[in-house]
Amino acid sequence: MKKILITICCILAFIGVVVYNIQHEQKIHAGKFVVAVNMPLTGPSATYSGNEYKGLQMGIEDELTAQGLPLDSVVLDVKDNRSDATTGLSVLKLHEMKGFDAYFAGPTNVLDAVIPQLIKHNKPIFYRVWAQDVFDKGGQLGVRIYSNLRMESEAVFKFIEQTKAKRIIFFAGNLSLYNEQWKYFIEPYCQKHNLDCDKVFYNVTERDLRTIVMKVKEQNPDLVVAAGYGLSFYQAMINLYQQELFGKKVIAPTNYSALIVSSDEVSDKMKQSFYFIADDYTLPEGTPQKSTFIKRFKEKFGVYPVYNDAYAYDAGHLIVKAYAKKGKNVTTDDIVAETPYQGVTGHIVLDKENRDLISEHYIVHVNASGQIEKVDLGAIK
Repeated sequence: MKKILITICCILAFIGVVVYNIQHEQKIHAGKFVVAVNMPLTGPSATYSGNEYKGLQMGIEDELTAQGLPLDSVVLDVKDNRSDATTGLSVLKLHEMKGFDAYFAGPTNVLDAVIPQLIKHNKPIFYRVWAQDVFDKGGQLGVRIYSNLRMESEAVFKFIEQTKAKRIIFFAGNLSLYNEQWKYFIEPYCQKHNLDCDKVFYNVTERDLRTIVMKVKEQNPDLVVAAGYGLSFYQAMINLYQQELFGKKVIAPTNYSALIVSSDEVSDKMKQSFYFIADDYTLPEGTPQKSTFIKRFKEKFGVYPVYNDAYAYDAGHLIVKAYAKKGKNVTTDDIVAETPYQGVTGHIVLDKENRDLISEHYIVHVNASGQIEKVDLGAIK
């Protein structure tokens, strides 16, 4: 009985601490515009998204300063979902208890889990996902200031048209994101243009991909559209190179151009063998604000900002611009109304109908000097 009483007392004490902390934060946030952040700070996606909230924070602070507003008038409530959907739902419940005025969430699996409850609050939702079907679920509340599958696929289509490729293999990790890219973008394009296209998915937990890459090679493609992330995709690219599939023209996603170029483990010859997709921020010349942004980000946080952080920075500016005019009653429409906007990631234009980013992506490669440069599509044979 004594042990039971001790256990009950401990549970009640824990609940009391949680309630106290929530009430304390509610007092701190009272009257302020709260941006709740439900993102992976640890876990498998943290390599790319662990510092996004820092970009968001810096963008908010910079725009508050530019507007002459107190730095504490817009605050972040950051919680780690560890890239886990169940944890993401628990994070949302904590945010709901404290209240929020805008929501910033990802990755795909977490956002997919929280959307049904999140849209009930009728607040602006910033989507940190590449996936299209998850984005569409947010309806008129969602806004995406982020590179995505649609824009990347459009760059692939330009490449296909220029090279006149007829036999195309979509080679990707076995994740829902890439199944969606095939289903909603690559396959419909191939059917529309009567192209011979097929998909080959590899297990992202496997390190040795030689056998499955051999299967790709045996199909004698004109073009391999490779997709993936993390160590598994790194190994996939190495195996594609070893099988000399680069001679068939291999094109890889946006975030890998900078990764491959910066790697000391990849030979110069391999770096120069592939084509990549890049946005304005990824290009060496970048945007007018890029060098200053990188310098200040590194000084403030001690890390180099990847393109995820830069998109979050631009989102922070737009949130405050809308807040400066509408206060706590900011809607998604108010945020969209602040575009076009020249941000660190380039010229930000949002589709007025679906609140999605409209931005051109480019085909790039690594030149003999080891630098990323745009490819003249007219010169590709």
